Amino acid sequence: MFLKRFIAVIAVLISVFTLSYALDLNGTTESSSIDSKILGHAFKYKVYLPADYTSQKKVPVIYLLHGSNGNENSWDELLVTLDTLVSSGEIPSFAAVVPCSGYSWWVDGREKYESAFINELMPQIEEKYNFSKYRETRIISGFSMGGYGALRYALVYPELFSGAILLSPALYDTLPPIDSSARETGNFGMPFDIVKWNSLNYPQALKKYKQQNSAISLFIAAGDDDWHNPEGYEFNIEQQAVKAYGILCKENKIPGELRILNGGHDSGVWKPAFSEGLKYMGSVVSKELKKLYSDSSSIKKATEISKVWSFKAAGPINSSPAIGSDGTIYFGCDGKKIYALTPDGNKKWEYTTDDAVYATPAVDADGTVYFACWDGFLYAMNPDGTLKWKINIGCGDSSACIGTDGSIYIGSSDGKLICIDKSSVIKWQVQLGSIVTSSPITDGKMVFAASEDNKFFAFSLDGKKLWQADLDSWITSSPSFYDESIVMAVSGSSLYIFEKTTGRVIKQVALSGGRSSPVTDKNGNIYIGTREDKKLYAFNKNFEKIWDFATGSRVYSTPLTVSGGLIMFGSRDKSFYCIDSFGNMIYELKTGGEVNSSPVITQDGTIYIGSADSQLYAIRFADASVQESSWSMFRGNERRNGSTK
Repeated sequence: MFLKRFIAVIAVLISVFTLSYALDLNGTTESSSIDSKILGHAFKYKVYLPADYTSQKKVPVIYLLHGSNGNENSWDELLVTLDTLVSSGEIPSFAAVVPCSGYSWWVDGREKYESAFINELMPQIEEKYNFSKYRETRIISGFSMGGYGALRYALVYPELFSGAILLSPALYDTLPPIDSSARETGNFGMPFDIVKWNSLNYPQALKKYKQQNSAISLFIAAGDDDWHNPEGYEFNIEQQAVKAYGILCKENKIPGELRILNGGHDSGVWKPAFSEGLKYMGSVVSKELKKLYSDSSSIKKATEISKVWSFKAAGPINSSPAIGSDGTIYFGCDGKKIYALTPDGNKKWEYTTDDAVYATPAVDADGTVYFACWDGFLYAMNPDGTLKWKINIGCGDSSACIGTDGSIYIGSSDGKLICIDKSSVIKWQVQLGSIVTSSPITDGKMVFAASEDNKFFAFSLDGKKLWQADLDSWITSSPSFYDESIVMAVSGSSLYIFEKTTGRVIKQVALSGGRSSPVTDKNGNIYIGTREDKKLYAFNKNFEKIWDFATGSRVYSTPLTVSGGLIMFGSRDKSFYCIDSFGNMIYELKTGGEVNSSPVITQDGTIYIGSADSQLYAIRFADASVQESSWSMFRGNERRNGSTK
């Protein structure tokens, strides 16, 4: 027994110390630590930053887990491999993080290293450095004991990682051998607890993985002369690597590759395997990562941006423009007017009202333009600019939306949701609560509306209340369709996803004063502007923050997502922004006033947005075009009903 343990210890020492030496890199490294409340002491780590790393460009990141008794320096030799591939352009520019956990086995054992890694280290590092937070741009790798941890994290947290590179992983589909440090370190109980081992081992983690929606990819490698365990060849690392590949990739269809190289349990195997694994992850497995990079390069082409024209209105423009099917641009202003412009910026007509027009117009299929005014009237305009009718329903900020049957839905200043037919007859009205600033939306089967006194409703098309959600703060933004659900921001506190048919809260995330309406992109990411911390936030479909973009003031403007991964919005700091899918700014238009208006895009890639400087701006992006989305309120849906129907 002593001999077995001595051999195991020597092998571990070789795996640790052969990888610690002076680094010769094009990029840079820095060592630091976080103050871990979970561990009760410092959690040390080393960060590698590629040579092209800047605070302006988000980069993907790979987390590197060391073997038994390792530390933050244990990956030094392999960091050279990573640096060489990045510098030669063979893989995208990755940053790397090497945490230090000793003999932890990367689980919540004697110390809670798994919890500290997931809940403290990763979030703090990714806030400190400009790392991309998309799961598609985050992978994990480990050698020996670190391979065990990397596989566990990839299977248990697939919403965080898109893939794992496992180098001579200490994997055992049943129990570990007698001389394994898994039995001797106390991380699986002292004495060794079979039940705890089984609960944390990868067959159990695989069961959890299969219950989730996110998919990972694997690259598994080992040497053909790896530890020859005296208990039997089935405990040899290369044998277990082959077995794990069969279980994970063949039986359970996880995309992956297996390599058995000539060599033992050391860098002679890990260096070439790591190189091949990085290439595999960068070019084959992580297709979404590759797509994000291609989007990023297409964005550079799309930044042939020019301001095409601007139109001076009679007062500040807080109304968001609407585009008719013939390309006519409709918008209101505080100067008591609504305008119709041609696509080249010439005025077709204007109409004078008795008060400011904050609301966004809605355009019916027959060309009728509906808009609310602070004078309390809902106006219906003919395409030639003549008044068709108007009706005093006490409306104000709420914008009208048009259902599939032509019914007009709008909120009022006295707290009602009102349904009106095309001839101005009120079909029904229901009391919601206090003032309705939010704009209703409809999917052709149900109508959704909110009032400022914290209430959110769903109604049938005949005005019957289907459900009501009483939330914890006031509501001014509009809801959005999100697949078969509804996403809604509550101005004082949270972002919610509701089950559309029942109103049940599916997910909720804290938000610092959500103010704009939330929108989604084709990947299921959610974007929303805030009031308190003056940012645009991006969340993934699991409601995890991907990034945030800080502006100089509140963000009331609803963002617009277009092809190429561009996100566009305005801020009360008097600027219109265009940022890429990583949260990097690629264009800023400074205006002479606050930008509360939300942008809209036409099929030719022209974006229109208003400003409190009384100007409507037309901006053209060479390669931008309308993106398909689950919510098209501000992209080519002139009816403004929030639906693609």
